Amino acid sequence: TTEIYTLSLHDALPICLGCYSMCHDWSGNIYVADAGRHFIFKVTEGGGGLDGDYQVSTVAGKFGTSGNNAALQNVKATDARFNSPYGIACDKSGTLYVADTSNNQIRTIKDGLVSVLAGSGIASGAGGAGFVDGACMDAKFSGPFGVAVDRSGIVYVADRTNHAIRKISGGQVVTIAGNGSSGARENLVPTADTNTWPSRLNVFNAPYQLVVDRKGNIYVNDYNNRKIKMITPDGSVYLHSGSGANGRTLGTPYTSSYSSILAMDIDDSNNLYLLDENDNNGSRLLKLDQDGKPGVVAEFAGATDYNNYVRSLCCSPGQKLFVGTHDNR
Repeated sequence: TTEIYTLSLHDALPICLGCYSMCHDWSGNIYVADAGRHFIFKVTEGGGGLDGDYQVSTVAGKFGTSGNNAALQNVKATDARFNSPYGIACDKSGTLYVADTSNNQIRTIKDGLVSVLAGSGIASGAGGAGFVDGACMDAKFSGPFGVAVDRSGIVYVADRTNHAIRKISGGQVVTIAGNGSSGARENLVPTADTNTWPSRLNVFNAPYQLVVDRKGNIYVNDYNNRKIKMITPDGSVYLHSGSGANGRTLGTPYTSSYSSILAMDIDDSNNLYLLDENDNNGSRLLKLDQDGKPGVVAEFAGATDYNNYVRSLCCSPGQKLFVGTHDNR
């Protein structure tokens, strides 16, 4: 049985302005990237705080202050500055990976220090945005939004404005799917002809988030196409769920329609969970089975007071589902 918890963080902090991404560590602590307030915080069970059950503490950045000192390595976490961090992930050692979106970089937080993992960032001028593979510090991203890490420590990035999925491994950034132009192609199998390799084709339209299962399959929230796509370890790209139509009809994996997939996570049994927004700033929590067929787990009403905008989702150890809300006023 899956338990559902709603985190509305106004009791412990001023309004969480842009909480689009949450992740957990192996102890069950929750980490939140607040893109609107430009900092990272931690939610820990026990010790008062949220209704007496949770407490919140800052992990890195300064509340409400954007900036960039990402050219520096091993910056003290309280001195680090982010600019609209949207994505966050945690590996088994406790290292946090942050998609520092408006700085066009992927950064790490470990033992109280913040460093650059990949992306030349604004140090290269003109915002630092670009679409360049290669050595981590020379590579360029454009609005990296989602980030995930697999069990072997390989990091994957949903590079939203480049409409691509990038892999960070061995000091290199490599594009594994997408080519910088928006599109909607899928069910693509690599061949000997590199011109038909998925990384050379327009596969995505503003990929938003991604998760990796135990087998190494990558599931991508293809946001503007209203679909979930899967990249297999051999580089094939398949449609996993969604007709692409704007709607709220649930049926087979390929006839079901979504409105606006705001968040996604995966549990230990490889079931995907989605938050799909409705017209009143509420949303429905959906569970996809391993074939991609969705079913409703819970419905969240429209915006009321601090329960505005149900935007983030995390499936922590023990099958606890955390749903994060924030106020966009």
